[in-house]
Amino acid sequence: MAGQIVLRFYGRVVMAAPQSTGSLVPTFLMPDMQFSDASNEQHRPLMTIGRRHVEVAQTGQTTLKPSYRVMAGAPIRDAEQLVWDLRGYTVDAGGSGGVAVTYDSGLELIDLSQLEAIKSRPTTFNQASLQGSTSGPVRAAIRVGGGAARAYSASRPMANEYVDLDAARANAAGTGPAPIVRRPAALDIDIIDVTLTGLSRLTLALSPSTGAGKQVTVVSDGVTDTIIGFSNLCVCLPKDYPRFDFEFAQYYNLLTYGAGVPADVLIPGLPPASLGYEDCDNMAQIRY
Repeated sequence: MAGQIVLRFYGRVVMAAPQSTGSLVPTFLMPDMQFSDASNEQHRPLMTIGRRHVEVAQTGQTTLKPSYRVMAGAPIRDAEQLVWDLRGYTVDAGGSGGVAVTYDSGLELIDLSQLEAIKSRPTTFNQASLQGSTSGPVRAAIRVGGGAARAYSASRPMANEYVDLDAARANAAGTGPAPIVRRPAALDIDIIDVTLTGLSRLTLALSPSTGAGKQVTVVSDGVTDTIIGFSNLCVCLPKDYPRFDFEFAQYYNLLTYGAGVPADVLIPGLPPASLGYEDCDNMAQIRY
């Protein structure tokens, strides 16, 4: 059904939710992607909304001005996009009743605790990560209380094997093989759409790590879907080599380890793609 408000998550995102038998109330985390390798770019957690769907500040409904105004490759009616830099923000999309998630056939959202179980390591989620911060492990966090979610692959099949991080590094350096530790029955997803059925208007509450809260109000035209895009991407072009998703290892910083993230955590190996192997695609989840 057209005319819905849709929250779209893409890029380096981890879906965190309490481990319970009740309704799923996820918080979508945009981790701080820290690298010692200078060739890897920092990521930016951004929210993008078409200008015509945003109730402007003059009405008092949108109190946080955008960081950028950009022109997209779309019909002129939808071309101007407003972009907010969410670093340090926790966003509450409201809603109730939980989020029902369906997966396209043959796809999964890999759970970090499942990967650590292969290593016989218990996992403890750092719940401080549920808040956006300018200095902590998560740059932005978006809580969604209700809706219908579809998890799918927007561009190409994702990971088809998992290998030890240290073995992947050695293989990339040409000093050893990277044996497959896990070959998943399903491939990873790289995009999640949460449809807020029945809503024609949504006010997002944005709480900074310091300072007063703000809000952004979005209105649907009731004809075409209104997409609120949340992305956590770098500005690198995809690389042809190495063929391992080294960025994925940063997700483990959301877990608590006594002596730091182990060197043998599992990361995805990637199938070939026309634009190269490495991109900001594979998502993950953690139940706590």
